Amino acid sequence: SLRNLSKPHPLLNLSKGGITFTSLEKFNLNEKLMTQLMIPEEDLLNLRAQVKWKGQQDSRGVMIIGAKFMPFGSRRGWNTIESLDALRRLDEKYKMEEKKSVDQQNIW
Repeated sequence: SLRNLSKPHPLLNLSKGGITFTSLEKFNLNEKLMTQLMIPEEDLLNLRAQVKWKGQQDSRGVMIIGAKFMPFGSRRGWNTIESLDALRRLDEKYKMEEKKSVDQQNIW
């Protein structure tokens, strides 16, 4: 069964392979999720993922969760090729912004 994330979870890391986020909710290893990424100035991106690791809870009950995106393609239960293209665009966009930031720091 597929679990929809019911409330926002702060995103720590995003790649074409998966996400890392923090949560007060408990997740099981291999649990399947439907995520919805809300990135400023971008369209919402819905992706299926599976929990692959989880860190220790801190004193506030916050846990770091790592989830791998399900495969991309046209099969049932997979993510769409369009969502992979969107991840690629985001990767390029933020790589370029990071490079600009580093270049500006090197000017001084």
